[in-house]
Amino acid sequence: MAVETKTPTPAKAPPARLWILALLLIPGGAFLGTYSYIVAQAIQYTQTSLLRGPVILLTGIIAGNALVRVIGRRAGLTQSELVLLYIMLTLSTAIGGVGMVQFLVPTLAAPFYFATPENGWGEFLPLIPSGFAVRDPEVLKGFFQGNSTLYDPRVLRAWAGPVLLWSVFLMVLILSMLCACVLVRQRWTDHERLSFPLVLLPMQMATGGPAFWRNRIMWAGFAIAGILESINYINWLYPSFPYVQLKPYSISQFITQRPWSGIAPLWLAFYPFAIGIGFLLSLDISFSCWFTYLLIKSENVVAIMLGFRDPGAGVALARAPYIAEQGAGAYLGMGLFILWSMRRHLRDRLFSPKEASDGGEVIPYRLALIGLGVCFAAMAIFFRVMGLPLWAGTALLVLYLLSILTVSRLVAEAGTGWTLGSDLNAHGVINVAAGTGALQPKAATTFASLLWFDLDYRDSPMPHQLEGTRMASLAGITPRLLLAAILVAMVVGIAAAFWSHLDIYYRYGAASARTRPWVTSMGQQPWVQLGRWLRNPAPPDLNGLLAVGAGAGIVSILAGLRQRYLWWPLHPVGYVLGNTPSMVSFWCPFFVAWLAKLIILRVGGIRLYRRCIPFALGLILGDYVVPGIWGIVGLLTDTQMYLSFPW
Repeated sequence: MAVETKTPTPAKAPPARLWILALLLIPGGAFLGTYSYIVAQAIQYTQTSLLRGPVILLTGIIAGNALVRVIGRRAGLTQSELVLLYIMLTLSTAIGGVGMVQFLVPTLAAPFYFATPENGWGEFLPLIPSGFAVRDPEVLKGFFQGNSTLYDPRVLRAWAGPVLLWSVFLMVLILSMLCACVLVRQRWTDHERLSFPLVLLPMQMATGGPAFWRNRIMWAGFAIAGILESINYINWLYPSFPYVQLKPYSISQFITQRPWSGIAPLWLAFYPFAIGIGFLLSLDISFSCWFTYLLIKSENVVAIMLGFRDPGAGVALARAPYIAEQGAGAYLGMGLFILWSMRRHLRDRLFSPKEASDGGEVIPYRLALIGLGVCFAAMAIFFRVMGLPLWAGTALLVLYLLSILTVSRLVAEAGTGWTLGSDLNAHGVINVAAGTGALQPKAATTFASLLWFDLDYRDSPMPHQLEGTRMASLAGITPRLLLAAILVAMVVGIAAAFWSHLDIYYRYGAASARTRPWVTSMGQQPWVQLGRWLRNPAPPDLNGLLAVGAGAGIVSILAGLRQRYLWWPLHPVGYVLGNTPSMVSFWCPFFVAWLAKLIILRVGGIRLYRRCIPFALGLILGDYVVPGIWGIVGLLTDTQMYLSFPW
């Protein structure tokens, strides 16, 4: 579905008010998002593919902008400035999210604080690269126990080195993603015409004007989502009040007979925003997402029927059908297929004088390719200096960047509610192929210390960079202005993310009952896994590697069939998402959206469907803004609130 918006007047020069507002909102949003999720536990600020925090902030900015325009028409922000500000907020918010700074900060503090004789971490503490982690016991005590301050000179000195080191690494990593965005942008937007479904709501909010904000159909969707969520918030505060089952509900608990028990766990959920996103997708994509997920679930049923789960079947058969390995292969296979399908486009853009124009690109095309190579080499050298062999560092970067390329494609084509990677990440694929004993203890320690950015892909910056280029094109924002905005958002966003996490943890304690334990536990994961690798090294896993290859082969076949036969019903994105936790809570909303859209198209055709699009946008907006308002109430009253998403 194409985005239909009125193109605003191009923003030719960076307005000072825009930069001032960005410099205020980025740190403010970082602190609000960190505090509301980790301490107050009242707002899910990040993690969803369409980030909640920036949408909530954009709503508030537009409301304030309307009031300012009452005073003077020129006093408020223009439509292009609203779009540019939103782009900056999404990128900076993602930088502070899961798989980024939110995981990095506790990782830097965990090894020297949680080491005990029982867990045996002391054996690898001397191997941790110098400057990587904080080692001062008093500084760590304040971080984990709270009731302290970040602004003690001793604390600032202890954190200065690691923060500076990893800030530079993050900049290089994010720049490499930006270069990759430039290489794929024209192919995906102009040639393949991907729909970018998550762009539609913020574009309509910022540029749709009265036609969007006065649309009664949109407000009907907003009201339905807001009322349903409000009922559950009231139920949270007053348990005697009714509850509406929108969150996942297990139906597999009622299916206990073998072999059908193999579908467990199977959840039904009815998130309004997920239904709204699913409604914006093409029928073949939404169908492929829910159908393939259930089809993959049936693989476990077949495995039980064939006796693979019976006692004595053996470890290899008991792991069948190797869902995690299939998922990893699907991720990597799609990334490789994307590169293969772009080979002629890359050749033409790089070497053909007629195609070498860099119009519309934030970085000249050839410079982007060089930049990607330089960033890749810089990160590989950085890993080598830290003690990781060149082959392992190169393999990790290749596998990780292929996975992020796939994430970006999934978001650009299928929206998705949230995009988790496979349960077997890039680190896991290397361990499957080479064995956990392939690295010496020093190298294995470095390898583990790099796990924080490979644990979770939900807040990867690349999809937001790519959507930013799409929004800028639609809003008439010049590439030079967009590049400046991205760089400002990157630098300020990294600094704000570190500051907000450190300030809050020193106030409330990363290991205290006042903060969300899940985030702190993810900081311990690299060291927990390292302990397993060193104590129980495993050889290469041939069966697992074959399953990875099978996943890559299947997704390549599905992609090839889609290109060759227009009637082929299964889209490869469904197979990729179905083999990961992404569809656990979203297959049912996507099914509801697919069925509703199918009926609408059959009854009223494309005209009726287009009239219903504002309703879907209202569902998304209402499911973001109303829980956000309840969360703010929780912040102001110091009350832990119901979280509308995910569990």
